[in-house]
Amino acid sequence: MKRQLLFFTTAISLLLSGCSEEQAVADRSQTLTQAELAAEPAEEFLIAEDDFDDMPPAVIPYAELKGDIELSIFREDAYLDQDGRWVLDMVVGSFAMIPVVVANDVGSAVSNMPLNYQTTAGLTVKARGKQAGQTKTDGQGQAVLVFDVTGEPREEVITVTSGDYRLDVMINILSSEANNYSALHQLEGVLHWKELIKAEVNFVPGGIQASFPPELAAKHQQEVQLVGFMMPLDATPKQQHFVLTSSPPSCFYHIPGGIAGGVEVFSKEPIEVSWEPVLLKGKLKIYEQNSVAVIYQLLDAQLEELKLPDPS
Repeated sequence: MKRQLLFFTTAISLLLSGCSEEQAVADRSQTLTQAELAAEPAEEFLIAEDDFDDMPPAVIPYAELKGDIELSIFREDAYLDQDGRWVLDMVVGSFAMIPVVVANDVGSAVSNMPLNYQTTAGLTVKARGKQAGQTKTDGQGQAVLVFDVTGEPREEVITVTSGDYRLDVMINILSSEANNYSALHQLEGVLHWKELIKAEVNFVPGGIQASFPPELAAKHQQEVQLVGFMMPLDATPKQQHFVLTSSPPSCFYHIPGGIAGGVEVFSKEPIEVSWEPVLLKGKLKIYEQNSVAVIYQLLDAQLEELKLPDPS
């Protein structure tokens, strides 16, 4: 899975930098002295070109798949219980996104891989695909399962299969009293994350290509409101350039929903960094093609007063 992690971290790192890889290298070079630039790298850092030729590709199409695969979920907050089951804690009233990742035995993600999924009776899960219970991985090797967390605290199970391979994820549903973040998904007048992640994203030579449902594409250049959590891009207490995500950031390599689960924000005035949810208003820009891993931007954003409804 190391190669898979490298692939995703490279994509998200480009999103966060807001520039091309070549630009990033140029920016770093400006901070080095001439002596440092002329110095030979240490022997342990020298890598022969042949070594790169031996590295497996980041993504392979399903048609080229050989050997074994591994099914996993791409969320940092997932954990193993005492019985070795994958578990996710979800609060009643929240909206859940679970990226399922398929990789081969050398760590390459597998695109266009058919998957089946089923749940226990208390969950209604949806995924990209024409038929319920069936989906395929996208160009990143992910298949995002989404559902609203409703009802009483309990345990539910999602099972994903591909041939003889199986992944079980237990959803531990907690009371809404656990936190008030679930109330974010009850706000009216905001563009919901469940709409944003309907975008289909594929990596192509030179960048990414995305397609959007007509109702989402119609939001291009329109004023919208978004609610989410700030992902700072530097250590300053106030920022005008950051990423907005659907859940509190714990690691910027793990954005639920992948590229479609983050919005690059440029604000009119500096906004104080907060780990609490924020409500922003601005002009939404949607990219069908881009050389960096960004498909959504919120321009001229301004902070709005956020009044959370009672989650109960």
